[in-house]
Amino acid sequence: MSKFVQIRTIPGAIWKIIRKALPKKSSCITHCTKDPSILANEFNQFFISVGVNAAGKSAELARSFGPADYLPSCSTNSPKSAEGFFDFKPVSCSKFREVLTAMPSNKAPGYDRIPLFVMKDCLPYILPTLTRLINSSFACSEFPRAWKKSVFVPFLKDGDHEVPNNNRPISLLPVLSKVAEKIALTQFNDFQTKQDKLTQHQSGNRKNHSTESLSLLVTAHIFRAMDQQQLTAMVLIGLCKAFDSICHSTLLLKLRSLGTSSQALKWFESYLTDRKQSTRFDTSLSDELTITHGVPQGSILDPLLFNLYIDDLPSAVKSSCTNSYVDDTKIYCSFLVKNMNSCLVKMTEDLHLIAGWCCSHQLLINPSKTKLIFFGTRQLLGKVSDIRVPFLDQELTPVSSVKDLGITLDSHLNFNDHVNTLTSSLLSMLCQINRVRHLFTKPVLSIILNSLIFSKLFYCSTVWAGTSKENVQKLQLVQNFAARILTDTKKFDHISPVLWESGLPRPSKTSYLSVILPKYTKLLIVSLRCI
Repeated sequence: MSKFVQIRTIPGAIWKIIRKALPKKSSCITHCTKDPSILANEFNQFFISVGVNAAGKSAELARSFGPADYLPSCSTNSPKSAEGFFDFKPVSCSKFREVLTAMPSNKAPGYDRIPLFVMKDCLPYILPTLTRLINSSFACSEFPRAWKKSVFVPFLKDGDHEVPNNNRPISLLPVLSKVAEKIALTQFNDFQTKQDKLTQHQSGNRKNHSTESLSLLVTAHIFRAMDQQQLTAMVLIGLCKAFDSICHSTLLLKLRSLGTSSQALKWFESYLTDRKQSTRFDTSLSDELTITHGVPQGSILDPLLFNLYIDDLPSAVKSSCTNSYVDDTKIYCSFLVKNMNSCLVKMTEDLHLIAGWCCSHQLLINPSKTKLIFFGTRQLLGKVSDIRVPFLDQELTPVSSVKDLGITLDSHLNFNDHVNTLTSSLLSMLCQINRVRHLFTKPVLSIILNSLIFSKLFYCSTVWAGTSKENVQKLQLVQNFAARILTDTKKFDHISPVLWESGLPRPSKTSYLSVILPKYTKLLIVSLRCI
């Protein structure tokens, strides 16, 4: 308890103590059977080859199934007027200070081991020099070689910690490289906003777009189709290592077609090429290897460059609707039951076109992770018999539910599967919190519950807002349990007074369940943003 009093103003330190206090699966101490230096080099070789292997497999798919024949031509025309070109502008010392001070100080440093808080403390003395360094980089179209070095730290996902594929690489980059990228990102985003050349089918890494807004768009389309007695077929396309397999030359062509000047294009080329990567395993650091594919993981320009790379993916589709959130792409179309066969033929053609686009862009599609699902009323789905959609070397068969952007979508779109999975997970987490609640003060418990429970409980709540009363009652049980933990209320005590006192949403005459109030509040906020 005394530790929370000492560090109550440091969120990162508070969460370190919280994670240690919360019960978790017992983990045995890992021992290395090999020399750490050998493992570091093996991991680095694996991480560096991921993008190359994915690009090679996509080329094999193209040779085996010939989808590249269906690829539409990609425009690489540059703007004719000087106003249509993008060029980097010099930055002032005040702008540099603004960018640097806005960055969180608790981020891990890069290979140079210079923490961000040290740079912030020294900023009054080094600001003019650093600003000139950034401006020189833009003026000379050269990204400094020292900023192109990254260190990967493997983070175990599951299984044997000495198997590279069981680990997720965490990239550590120098602080100054992130500052330069942030300035470049801001200027390029301003240019793109004025030019308005990007497609509206991408919702990832875009202002005023989110997983919730995209899920609302798609589910609204499905509900409208149900009202019109139509079925909706949807295919969720799974990509493998999309960020790691990006082709640099193709990306530079796309930057040029969007109006990037030759000087700015050289800066991006310098940024992408001749990057070095090493991997730290335990205390050992591997040898450096050169990155030939992909965009720098963990960098600030990473999301923008990926969005530009797949921006013209919807142009490959002729008949179906297409929407993406970063590398999660889905195509869907609605039709009457009598037109099902013809619509599925068109969807098959669109899938072949997407496969051709991906193969030509060295992006690998994983057919086993590509799912087909039909949405409709029970009566309409009863008319759907043995359906198989050919895709690459497999046939897609309809599934009863799929997980998309953190939401489980079932064929009837009643969200029963989503609510059951969500409540089971949250009740399990609440049981763990309840076991150690005596260790925390009420304000800390409130932080824990809001972060670990309510953030998940109301995630995309506007999407499942129309679910049944029975499902809302299940979600209400989660909130009641959380209120009992927060207020130390006994199991059989009446919960309504507790909800009133705790400030949590509570039952009323106009709302049959308390959990529905924040749901409707969020609906109103989303509606206001759409106006």
